[in-house]
Amino acid sequence: MSELALLANARSQLERARSLADVKAILDVAVAAKKYAEAKKLGEESLAFAQEIINRAVRRMGEMLADTPKSTGGRPAKTPNTSLGVSAPLKLKELGITEMQSSRAQQIAKIPARVFEAAVSRPQNRLLRVAREAAAEQRRASPTDPQTVHGDVDIRHGDFREVLADVCDVDAIITDPPYPKEFIPLFGDLSALASKVLRPSGVLVVMTGQWWLREYLEELSRHMSYRWTAAYVAQGARTRVHAASVGTGWKPLLVFQRGDAVGVPFLVDDLFDAACGTRDGTDKEHHHWGQSESGIAEQVERFTKPGALVVDPFLGGGTTAVVCQDLGRRFIGCDIDAAHVATSRERVG
Repeated sequence: MSELALLANARSQLERARSLADVKAILDVAVAAKKYAEAKKLGEESLAFAQEIINRAVRRMGEMLADTPKSTGGRPAKTPNTSLGVSAPLKLKELGITEMQSSRAQQIAKIPARVFEAAVSRPQNRLLRVAREAAAEQRRASPTDPQTVHGDVDIRHGDFREVLADVCDVDAIITDPPYPKEFIPLFGDLSALASKVLRPSGVLVVMTGQWWLREYLEELSRHMSYRWTAAYVAQGARTRVHAASVGTGWKPLLVFQRGDAVGVPFLVDDLFDAACGTRDGTDKEHHHWGQSESGIAEQVERFTKPGALVVDPFLGGGTTAVVCQDLGRRFIGCDIDAAHVATSRERVG
């Protein structure tokens, strides 16, 4: 049977599938077919068709998972699902479905049908971005409170230059601003904020890209004193910076302090493991530029002590907020995008 005929048969079976086991088997066939098409260089048609079947199977899986009581371990769900014909309790590990795969499948299942069909042949990482953007549009359409406080976590909506004006006695600003050229002036504004709100012993830790590194340093030095450049080391495939003809596996962590700094804590190691249990040190589930919780946690633990006040002016998907909540740090953060603020509030609520 030709690859296209095999995939056509898989698509037909997918339309009739009524159990997770059936969908997972079809997904495995489509993944294998795509690998074969890549190895044999069968052309874009075969690759696109295989990717389409993969995405349709993942979406179908997500619909079932969202509508079915499930167990990721050996204990079965209390009640089976009947609306989709799933008669047996779900044991995801037995089916070879990881928690990450389950989460991604359910994200893809939430994409509006019209949007999904327009992007059905895209690689899964791009499809996941479509899912995030679709969810973000729904969040932006809802009213957003200017400020919410959940325990020691304070999340605000708005421009950091305005909504953080009342903050003081901060122990650390740990943040990951946007890297493109048009955002470079924000690094100078961040420097001005840090000089006003940090304690004399406080630190400003800024994750950056490398292409505009000199400009970032110049802007951050406007109101703060340079201390060090630490390395946030990623695992897995290298990020290709085509403009420089370089494949890079690390990001700078620019560390600054006040000009009159006193009692700044000693940094015992300037290498930070971005991965810490993830494939490449990123977490794109909540934000397309997101970093892993474990990678951010390493920064929070090394630069602060329990009870410290941490600020993130570029909140994104809320990872720093979640980490601080888990590690017993007080937190204040903000983002100009209402969708990211809503996501962050859900994660810490």
